[in-house]
Amino acid sequence: MNAKSYYTCINYKNTKTQNITNVRIDTSYMDEQMNKNFKQHVINEFINDYNIEMDKLSESLLKVATYFYYTSVGTWCVFITQKNDFIGSIHFINNRYLRMTAENKNKKYNIVLFETPV
Repeated sequence: MNAKSYYTCINYKNTKTQNITNVRIDTSYMDEQMNKNFKQHVINEFINDYNIEMDKLSESLLKVATYFYYTSVGTWCVFITQKNDFIGSIHFINNRYLRMTAENKNKKYNIVLFETPV
């Protein structure tokens, strides 16, 4: 069977998705794999619960960070807000800082995830 006949025999349906999630990385001092992991995790959380609360999302991100990236000597911190203003200075471990924006139809969160030295 050639490709054209294969794709014409598939019965496609138009589906409406209510939960389109856009996650963009604003600033990152992490390697590409860490960026992708955290970004995909946020997308999955929004897909599972499109009305997710900040507390649940921050707890979930913290669990991912401490489970997969525990080798460094430091403490992971997650800040999530609905406004786009984080004020203050932080001291973070090299290559362990990520700032991203996640939004869907219902919510928009600004997320800062970083690891501080002990």
